[in-house]
Parts: sequence; C-alpha cells; structure tokens
Amino acid sequence: GNYYLKYYKFDLKLIKFKFDLVKYDFHGFISSKIQIMPTEGFQSLTQLKFVYCPNLVEVKKSGFQRCYQLRRVKCKNLRIIGEQAFYACVLLVEIDLENVIKVGLQSFQYCQSVVTHNYTKLQQLPQSAYGINGALLQVICPNVEGNFANDKIINKNVIQNGVKLVKHQEIIIGQFEERNRIQSLLKSQQQLCLSIKFHHVSLKK
Repeated sequence: GNYYLKYYKFDLKLIKFKFDLVKYDFHGFISSKIQIMPTEGFQSLTQLKFVYCPNLVEVKKSGFQRCYQLRRVKCKNLRIIGEQAFYACVLLVEIDLENVIKVGLQSFQYCQSVVTHNYTKLQQLPQSAYGINGALLQVICPNVEGNFANDKIINKNVIQNGVKLVKHQEIIIGQFEERNRIQSLLKSQQQLCLSIKFHHVSLKK
C-alpha cells in the first residue's frame, strides 16, 4: 500500500506515530507538504520502494538508511542530505540532486545500484560520501575542489585535467544494449532446448 501525507505540515510526533503503524507494508510515500525527513524517519523500512516529495528540502541523519527496496526518490527541491541518509539503499537508482548544496558523511555508502550522480550546485563533498558502490561510473560535481581517493568523483580538478564525462544517455543505451544481448542469448538457448527436446521425441517415435 501507499501512504499519502497531504493535509498537514511536518510534525515529528504525528509522523513517527503514523510510520510505526505501517512499518511492515509500506511500499510508497507521497507528500506535497513534508519539507524535512526526521532523523531515522524511514530507517529500515525494508518494503519502501518509492518516495515522491516535491517539497522535501532536507533528509536528516539516517532518514532512509537501510531501505533495501527503495528505488526512486523524486524530490526536486532537496537541498540537504544528512549523514548516512541513504546508507545501504542497495537498489536506489534515481534521486533528484540538482539543487543539493550539502551532502553528509557516508550518505550513499553501499548504494550498489547507483550509476551516475550529478550535482550542479554542490561545493563540498566528504571523502566518505560514496563507497562500496558496485555499479557506480561517476559522481559529477563541477564546483567541488580538492583531491579524492575515489576515482569515480569527477570534480572541478578532474574536469580541468580533460577527463571526458560519460553522458547519462550513453549509460542508458549501454544498459539497454546489454539487456538486449542477454535476452537474445536466452532466447537462443531456449530455442535450442526446444529443438533438442523435439528431436528426442521424434527419435522415440
């Protein structure tokens, strides 16, 4: 089921009470009112799959930590991401970051499905914001300066050195082509199995 929060503004006690009631079958959250996700607000909601909060401005510490099924977070006005806010959201593939100005420690650690993140306004990024990101190709942050141990961080220094960015469309096309290749291979294997089965039946006759 989905949970809709439309008729009242941020109230920590009210929200906490409501969340406890639906903790185990909470698949989607939609709110046009909420502006702040409280500390540990959605922590370990393992069935949560999507969030749509167009006026969400801040996610506090561990707000979505260990939401293992969370895939999409639509929050075009998000500006502040707290410490470990999306830690271990292993299926997270989409989140609006264009207006983000602050990212906390370990915010996206263990986010295994993140492919590319693009920050247009961010000026500082902690060294530990990303880590153990299996699918990660790049984190683009052209206004962030400094040297990073993580070679996936494409900041101002790296861009000035002439590193070519991977366009998101190219990533999508690459994934699409790979998926088609696998599907074609599976189809060929299926046809081969059917052919062998038919041949075996014919021999019996």
